[in-house]
Amino acid sequence: MTQIHFFRTVTAALALTLTAAVAQTMTDTPMKDTAPMTSSMSGSMKAVRQGNFRALEAPTQGKAALTKTATGYTLTLTGLKTEPGPDLKILLFAGNLTSAGANPKVAGKYLQVGELKKFSGNFTYKIASKDLAKYTSVVIWCDQAAAGFAIANLK
Repeated sequence: MTQIHFFRTVTAALALTLTAAVAQTMTDTPMKDTAPMTSSMSGSMKAVRQGNFRALEAPTQGKAALTKTATGYTLTLTGLKTEPGPDLKILLFAGNLTSAGANPKVAGKYLQVGELKKFSGNFTYKIASKDLAKYTSVVIWCDQAAAGFAIANLK
C-alpha cells in the first residue's frame, strides 16, 4: 500500500512539473508556423499600412503592419504582448471597434487571418488575397468569450 501511495505522489509531481514546463514553453517559444520578418525579406515587401495595438478587453501592446508581396499580402505583428485567452483569432476588419463587446464578425466585414497560439512575440501571417483595401484594422478576437482583446487601426 505504501508503494502505491509513493507512485501516485511521484506521478502527480511529474504531471505538475510537465504542466509547468509546457506553460513556460508556450510563453517563451515563438509559434512554429510564423517567422519574424528579416531584412532580406523586407526588400521584396512594400509596407502598405501599419498601426499600434490598443486595448479593448485585455491590456495589449505591439504593432501590426500589412505589407504587399508578389503573391499577396503579409500581416506582421511585432512586439505583441497580450493577456492569455482561449481561442484567440487574428482578424482583418473593415471598420473600427470602439468597445470590446462589438462583434467584428459581420458577413463581408472581416477576414480571419489565423489563430494566435502564443500571447507574446513576433508573428507573420501570409494572406493570398489580391485586395485588402477595405480592411482598416487588425483585431485580436476571442471567439469563446465573444470579445475583442485589442485593435490596431491601419494607416
